[in-house]
Amino acid sequence: MYILVKNQKRWCALQEDLDPNKKPKRKIPISAYIFVAILIILAGVYSYYMSLPDDLMANKEVASIDCVNLCIKEQSKGTILSEGPCLSDEIVEGWACDVVHNPRVKLIDNKEQNQCQSCITGEVKHFVEVNQECKFVRAV
Repeated sequence: MYILVKNQKRWCALQEDLDPNKKPKRKIPISAYIFVAILIILAGVYSYYMSLPDDLMANKEVASIDCVNLCIKEQSKGTILSEGPCLSDEIVEGWACDVVHNPRVKLIDNKEQNQCQSCITGEVKHFVEVNQECKFVRAV
């Protein structure tokens, strides 16, 4: 009886091999595995590179603190801050410090003489804004 069961299994296996509707198993070439592995590695490297802080953006917190401190210093000297002057064209590398109204008053805050020249000329790309009371408004 054991031989009969074994032969029936063999017969079923032969029938499956001869079935015309059965799709043959394809082997995946090793180059496909290598390609996928390279893509995964490149995605990881790209993700790591993009997560590193931009050098100029790393100065954001320092520039914000220094701008507030400079504003307090200028205020104690008696500098008139109601016109929204530029306090520093480069408070930290890549960052300017400007006084603005909060909410913004376009007639005063958008005047060229009240803006940092380094921002207008494009020498610095980022700026910190504080209000007339030397409170942080925004850093862009």
